[in-house]
Amino acid sequence: MEFLRLAAKYISRQRVRTILTMFAVAISIAALFSILSYTKGFEKRIGRELHRVGIDFMIVPVGCPYEVASLILSGVVTTKVYDESIVPLIRKTEGIELASPMLAARLPNPIKERVDIVYGYEMDYIKKIKPEWKINGKIPSGFVSDDVIVGSELTEKDGLKIGDKMEYPNIGKTFTVVGILEKTASNDDAFIFTHLKVAQEVLIKTAKLPVQKSTDPLSCCNLIGYIFPEPITGVAVKLKDPALFEQVADKLNKNLPGIQIVTISQIMQRLADLAASARVLSLAIVAIALLISAGGVMNSILMAVFERIPEIGIMRAIGASKADIFRIVIEESIL
Repeated sequence: MEFLRLAAKYISRQRVRTILTMFAVAISIAALFSILSYTKGFEKRIGRELHRVGIDFMIVPVGCPYEVASLILSGVVTTKVYDESIVPLIRKTEGIELASPMLAARLPNPIKERVDIVYGYEMDYIKKIKPEWKINGKIPSGFVSDDVIVGSELTEKDGLKIGDKMEYPNIGKTFTVVGILEKTASNDDAFIFTHLKVAQEVLIKTAKLPVQKSTDPLSCCNLIGYIFPEPITGVAVKLKDPALFEQVADKLNKNLPGIQIVTISQIMQRLADLAASARVLSLAIVAIALLISAGGVMNSILMAVFERIPEIGIMRAIGASKADIFRIVIEESIL
């Protein structure tokens, strides 16, 4: 106990140095826990987002799997599209319960000075694709109309309510809000949802490219030079039995060569790999910070030892052993 009291007494002599050293250590520890908590929360968020998707896999143009994941989870608009004529070919495959085309399009909003994201679905299937959605109002009807569902975040930002109009003079469209999506704690809160045909019209008008009919349903357009009259960015597929995935995937790959099938589990794995890479980088940064703070502690202790050489000499002269001196220094370091 006497050694601990002596160590505490030495620390109290150099209060500014002690406070600065402790501050450096505290910052390093806070950084460690912040980064670990962020990484853990990121992984949980991915799992929650994927759980909200009521489909088994997506059929998309061949490309980067991270782009596919971003399309599903974050509304990133890909430049690759299929022609909608591919959908009947997919629906003919045995074992498929639901095959719903979708389209994500950017829609410049000159009035609000921003770019909105419009998602187009076949609204008859929206409840199966988004089973956890709660909508105040109604779902746009199956026929082509300018009715839309607006996410809660966009609703609060613009002060929208059911029956309000959303004007886009740049494409000559005025949408009517018929449904407001309750908070989902996902990116859906910031999007506009409408019938697929309306979203296709939006993409064609904003792309400002000549429309060219696809001669091959499996061809993929990069929105360079021309655009399909009925573009889609993917097809959401739900199976009658998830256990049939391998059989259905084999049939689709055989009958529709060139498509990319991405399962929800594959997307999860890709994003988990990405999160793991980010975690390694983060931990490396934290390790450097901890080394720096450890160096600060070592520097403080060394300075304290050099400053107390006369005192240590007196302690040794009156009978203190090397182990006693070492113990005082170690307990000061621990404190």
